[in-house]
Amino acid sequence: MSRELQRKITVPRGAVIVREGEVDEVAYGVLTGSVAVYKESGGKQVILARLGPGQFFGEMSFILDEPRSASVVALEDCTLSVISRDGFNELLASDPRRVFPMLKVLFERLRLMNVRYAALETQLAALQATAAAAGLDPAPASAATQPPTTIPAARALTLEPGSVQTRALIGDGLRITKLPFRFGRRPSVVTDDVFDFNDLHVPDAPPYVVSRNHCALVVDGAARYRLQDRGSTLGTLVNGVRVGGGATLDEVGLDEPRSTLILGHPKSPWRFVLTQPAGPATG
Repeated sequence: MSRELQRKITVPRGAVIVREGEVDEVAYGVLTGSVAVYKESGGKQVILARLGPGQFFGEMSFILDEPRSASVVALEDCTLSVISRDGFNELLASDPRRVFPMLKVLFERLRLMNVRYAALETQLAALQATAAAAGLDPAPASAATQPPTTIPAARALTLEPGSVQTRALIGDGLRITKLPFRFGRRPSVVTDDVFDFNDLHVPDAPPYVVSRNHCALVVDGAARYRLQDRGSTLGTLVNGVRVGGGATLDEVGLDEPRSTLILGHPKSPWRFVLTQPAGPATG
């Protein structure tokens, strides 16, 4: 390939390589030297981990599409390998062995997250049982873990365009017969994006208003449609109410026959109208 997919940099001792709260899509591998991963707490630096040659950091940004959760500083003069998400995907297609070490790190972290999730799931089940005994609505499943739900044709949702841009994307309308239905920004690479799980790929352009993993339509335990945020940067306006993007709400019920969905800020061109028949989503 003509362009460089992975590069090397040198970093002096004391240099901050990654700052908590920054947004980018670059991962690093330590070739020589060592670094410390830390968070600021009460005006002090709390060290979370020390990493040396053969170890990686920053790779979770490929998946989460969220600001950096911690900072990284060089403990000594370092040589680092640097790779972007696009470069990672192209290498995975052309020379997968070069990204196997990072994949192992990703899979191990996901495995640990799954263990922690299982513990939380047990706690959630107990809370749901308590809520059900008290006559409260069960908590909705997340878009990440909810099993696919097929909607009968007569109950199907219709996603209609609300702007010139969305009409070019979906034509006069799109029938949704299976949930979750996930919205996200279209990958920029020619090859398939191994971290992409979206059903509708929005061809957004810089400055981006749609995140790679933006939002999802789901159905909850009471057979009602909901919109859930998937960690978007700017959130989604649902009938004028912001969901995600730092707002208090990270999901909202879709109780109106017609709902307006705006991905990103109020002036975003990515506008949709969601229509649904009366009655429960399933059954």
